[in-house]
Amino acid sequence: MAKKKENNKKVVQDLRTEHGITVQQEKIAAAYAVGKSITAIAQECKVARSTIYEWFKSDYRFVAYYKTLLAEVRQETRGAISSMAAEATKTLRSLMKKGSEQARLKAATYIIDKLSDDDKRVAKSKADGKKG
Repeated sequence: MAKKKENNKKVVQDLRTEHGITVQQEKIAAAYAVGKSITAIAQECKVARSTIYEWFKSDYRFVAYYKTLLAEVRQETRGAISSMAAEATKTLRSLMKKGSEQARLKAATYIIDKLSDDDKRVAKSKADGKKG
């Protein structure tokens, strides 16, 4: 685990060097990429909010670095969600096979409701497509 963290640090440093931004900009971009507010980041890093907004508005290197980090965060999040979805599916499958009658009924109802929700979204999407 420590090795992975060390490798991630190296990747981030390489990205910073590649994009030509400061350590301070790196910290700010990383904090914003994981969801912190501009106000909180400005207070934490002792930088004016207007400076951060200006970087987002006109510093293409900073913006490119931020977008790279954001893409990585999103990819990691998708991976984690996929893993949890696979585990949830296993749990539902197990309940459907081995759970009490009440647990099997709840699991079956949940699955049917979700499929119904998906069908409604697909139908709405098709209807919206015909309007445009």
